[in-house]
Amino acid sequence: MKKPILTTLVLLLVLAVGGVTSVIANNHAIVTPAQVVSALEAEDIHLLAANDSADKPILNHVPAVQYIVQSEQATGQPEAVSIFTYASADALRDAVVELEQQINYLDDAPAVYEHKNALILHWKGDSSSDSLNTILEEALLDL
Repeated sequence: MKKPILTTLVLLLVLAVGGVTSVIANNHAIVTPAQVVSALEAEDIHLLAANDSADKPILNHVPAVQYIVQSEQATGQPEAVSIFTYASADALRDAVVELEQQINYLDDAPAVYEHKNALILHWKGDSSSDSLNTILEEALLDL
């Protein structure tokens, strides 16, 4: 009698742990560039898709989806956002390692954000404000 009860309890425990693992996996849902853009636009940040002929950064064989931050007081080099999305945590990790190797060679390093499967770079351009960094951090928390 004790063996069937023990077996049932072990089976329930295994199923419960499997369910928890499933919930954890779902918490690492995929983020798309469109979701990042929507989250920023909800914070009243207006983005314009960059020209397709523009040079796009590539990290771990993935080209960025580029956006220009539209600002009424923008002069000179505008702020920009580069969004990379990866299919796995390993691919994202490899992209971060590649970025760390390349960042030393940049004149103006971007602010870097990792969120779920996405790597987001904020290029300040000629802007002296860090306000978009704070907005970007808050917007990503909602995804």
